[in-house]
Amino acid sequence: MMADNLGNDLNKIDNEITKLSINLKPGEEVTPAMVEENIGVSKDFNIFELHKAIGYRNIFKANQIAEYFASNQKNNPMIRTIPQLYSYFMKVLTYHQLEDRSKNNAASVLGVNPYFVGDYIKAAKEYPVNHCIRNIGYIRDYDLRSKGVNSANVDDGALLRELVYKILH
Repeated sequence: MMADNLGNDLNKIDNEITKLSINLKPGEEVTPAMVEENIGVSKDFNIFELHKAIGYRNIFKANQIAEYFASNQKNNPMIRTIPQLYSYFMKVLTYHQLEDRSKNNAASVLGVNPYFVGDYIKAAKEYPVNHCIRNIGYIRDYDLRSKGVNSANVDDGALLRELVYKILH
Protein backbone atom coordinates (compact mmCIF):
# COMPACT_ATOMS: atom_id res chain seq x y z
CA MET A 1 0.00 0.00 0.00
CA MET A 2 2.80 2.40 0.90
CA ALA A 3 4.82 1.65 -2.23
CA ASP A 4 1.82 2.21 -4.47
CA ASN A 5 1.11 5.57 -2.92
CA LEU A 6 4.63 6.87 -2.22
CA GLY A 7 6.35 5.79 -5.42
CA ASN A 8 10.04 4.94 -5.51
CA ASP A 9 11.52 8.01 -3.83
CA LEU A 10 13.62 6.34 -1.12
CA ASN A 11 13.94 9.52 0.97
CA LYS A 12 10.17 9.93 1.06
CA ILE A 13 9.66 6.25 1.92
CA ASP A 14 12.30 6.46 4.67
CA ASN A 15 10.68 9.58 6.13
CA GLU A 16 7.23 7.99 6.14
CA ILE A 17 8.49 4.73 7.69
CA THR A 18 10.28 6.75 10.38
CA LYS A 19 7.08 8.69 11.06
CA LEU A 20 5.14 5.42 11.25
CA SER A 21 7.69 3.76 13.56
CA ILE A 22 7.50 6.65 16.02
CA ASN A 23 3.82 5.86 16.54
CA LEU A 24 4.29 2.08 16.89
CA LYS A 25 4.31 0.40 20.26
CA PRO A 26 6.93 -2.35 20.78
CA GLY A 27 5.77 -5.58 19.12
CA GLU A 28 2.81 -3.91 17.40
CA GLU A 29 2.18 -4.82 13.75
CA VAL A 30 1.62 -2.21 11.07
CA THR A 31 -1.95 -2.24 9.76
CA PRO A 32 -3.49 -0.53 6.72
CA ALA A 33 -5.42 1.74 9.10
CA MET A 34 -2.16 2.85 10.73
CA VAL A 35 -0.63 3.58 7.32
CA GLU A 36 -3.69 5.57 6.33
CA GLU A 37 -3.77 7.50 9.59
CA ASN A 38 -0.05 8.27 9.83
CA ILE A 39 0.95 8.62 6.20
CA GLY A 40 -2.27 9.96 4.76
CA VAL A 41 -2.95 7.20 2.25
CA SER A 42 -6.68 7.33 1.63
CA LYS A 43 -8.43 4.02 2.15
CA ASP A 44 -11.29 5.07 -0.12
CA PHE A 45 -9.24 6.46 -3.00
CA ASN A 46 -6.36 4.17 -3.83
CA ILE A 47 -5.57 1.74 -6.62
CA PHE A 48 -6.86 -1.25 -4.65
CA GLU A 49 -10.23 0.38 -4.14
CA LEU A 50 -10.27 1.25 -7.85
CA HIS A 51 -9.63 -2.43 -8.66
CA LYS A 52 -12.47 -3.45 -6.37
CA ALA A 53 -14.88 -0.85 -7.76
CA ILE A 54 -14.10 -1.93 -11.31
CA GLY A 55 -14.25 -5.63 -10.42
CA TYR A 56 -17.67 -5.22 -8.82
CA ARG A 57 -18.77 -2.87 -11.62
CA ASN A 58 -19.51 -0.18 -9.07
CA ILE A 59 -19.70 2.59 -11.65
CA PHE A 60 -20.24 5.41 -9.16
CA LYS A 61 -17.30 4.42 -6.93
CA ALA A 62 -14.96 3.73 -9.87
CA ASN A 63 -15.74 7.13 -11.39
CA GLN A 64 -15.36 8.81 -8.02
CA ILE A 65 -11.88 7.28 -7.59
CA ALA A 66 -10.92 8.10 -11.19
CA GLU A 67 -11.97 11.70 -10.59
CA TYR A 68 -9.91 11.80 -7.38
CA PHE A 69 -6.88 10.39 -9.24
CA ALA A 70 -7.41 12.93 -12.04
CA SER A 71 -7.46 15.82 -9.58
CA ASN A 72 -4.42 14.46 -7.69
CA GLN A 73 -2.18 13.44 -10.58
CA LYS A 74 0.99 14.11 -8.64
CA ASN A 75 0.09 11.40 -6.11
CA ASN A 76 -1.67 9.14 -8.64
CA PRO A 77 0.19 9.41 -11.95
CA MET A 78 -0.90 7.41 -14.97
CA ILE A 79 2.56 5.89 -15.10
CA ARG A 80 1.70 4.00 -11.88
CA THR A 81 -2.03 3.50 -12.46
CA ILE A 82 -1.82 1.90 -15.92
CA PRO A 83 0.50 -0.99 -14.91
CA GLN A 84 -1.66 -1.69 -11.85
CA LEU A 85 -4.81 -1.93 -13.99
CA TYR A 86 -2.98 -4.15 -16.47
CA SER A 87 -1.79 -6.42 -13.67
CA TYR A 88 -5.31 -6.59 -12.24
CA PHE A 89 -6.91 -7.70 -15.50
CA MET A 90 -4.09 -10.16 -16.15
CA LYS A 91 -4.89 -11.74 -12.78
CA VAL A 92 -8.59 -11.89 -13.62
CA LEU A 93 -7.70 -13.48 -16.97
CA THR A 94 -5.39 -15.93 -15.18
CA TYR A 95 -8.20 -16.83 -12.80
CA HIS A 96 -10.39 -17.70 -15.79
CA GLN A 97 -7.74 -20.18 -16.94
CA LEU A 98 -7.34 -22.00 -13.62
CA GLU A 99 -8.43 -25.60 -13.46
CA ASP A 100 -8.13 -25.71 -9.66
CA ARG A 101 -10.04 -22.65 -8.45
CA SER A 102 -9.74 -23.46 -4.76
CA LYS A 103 -9.07 -20.38 -2.66
CA ASN A 104 -5.51 -21.36 -1.70
CA ASN A 105 -4.49 -22.44 -5.20
CA ALA A 106 -5.98 -19.31 -6.75
CA ALA A 107 -4.21 -17.13 -4.18
CA SER A 108 -0.92 -18.88 -4.86
CA VAL A 109 -1.18 -18.62 -8.65
CA LEU A 110 -2.40 -15.01 -8.57
CA GLY A 111 0.16 -13.99 -5.96
CA VAL A 112 -2.43 -12.49 -3.62
CA ASN A 113 -3.60 -13.09 -0.08
CA PRO A 114 -6.41 -15.70 0.03
CA TYR A 115 -8.60 -12.99 1.59
CA PHE A 116 -8.70 -11.19 -1.80
CA VAL A 117 -9.54 -14.21 -3.96
CA GLY A 118 -13.26 -13.44 -3.61
CA ASP A 119 -12.70 -10.10 -5.35
CA TYR A 120 -11.11 -11.90 -8.30
CA ILE A 121 -13.95 -14.43 -8.41
CA LYS A 122 -16.46 -11.56 -8.58
CA ALA A 123 -14.42 -9.77 -11.26
CA ALA A 124 -14.20 -12.99 -13.30
CA LYS A 125 -18.01 -13.21 -13.20
CA GLU A 126 -18.35 -9.57 -14.26
CA TYR A 127 -15.68 -9.76 -16.98
CA PRO A 128 -15.66 -12.88 -19.16
CA VAL A 129 -12.42 -13.75 -20.96
CA ASN A 130 -13.25 -11.68 -24.04
CA HIS A 131 -13.94 -8.61 -21.86
CA CYS A 132 -10.65 -9.09 -19.99
CA ILE A 133 -8.81 -9.21 -23.31
CA ARG A 134 -10.72 -6.16 -24.55
CA ASN A 135 -9.90 -4.26 -21.35
CA ILE A 136 -6.21 -5.18 -21.57
CA GLY A 137 -6.30 -3.77 -25.10
CA TYR A 138 -7.87 -0.55 -23.80
CA ILE A 139 -5.22 -0.32 -21.11
CA ARG A 140 -2.47 -0.76 -23.70
CA ASP A 141 -4.01 1.94 -25.92
CA TYR A 142 -4.35 4.40 -23.05
CA ASP A 143 -0.81 3.65 -21.91
CA LEU A 144 0.41 4.71 -25.35
CA ARG A 145 -1.88 7.75 -25.38
CA SER A 146 -0.62 8.84 -21.95
CA LYS A 147 2.88 8.74 -23.43
CA GLY A 148 1.83 10.93 -26.36
CA VAL A 149 1.62 8.21 -29.02
CA ASN A 150 -1.31 8.61 -31.45
CA SER A 151 -2.75 11.33 -29.27
CA ALA A 152 -2.89 15.06 -29.03
CA ASN A 153 -1.67 16.57 -25.79
CA VAL A 154 -4.51 15.25 -23.62
CA ASP A 155 -4.55 15.53 -19.85
CA ASP A 156 -3.78 12.25 -18.04
CA GLY A 157 -6.81 12.78 -15.81
CA ALA A 158 -9.12 12.92 -18.83
CA LEU A 159 -7.47 9.79 -20.21
CA LEU A 160 -8.00 7.92 -16.95
CA ARG A 161 -11.66 8.92 -16.74
CA GLU A 162 -12.14 7.77 -20.32
CA LEU A 163 -10.32 4.47 -19.71
CA VAL A 164 -12.40 3.68 -16.62
CA TYR A 165 -15.56 4.44 -18.59
CA LYS A 166 -14.53 2.09 -21.41
CA ILE A 167 -13.56 -0.69 -19.01
CA LEU A 168 -16.91 -0.50 -17.21
CA HIS A 169 -19.14 -0.28 -20.29
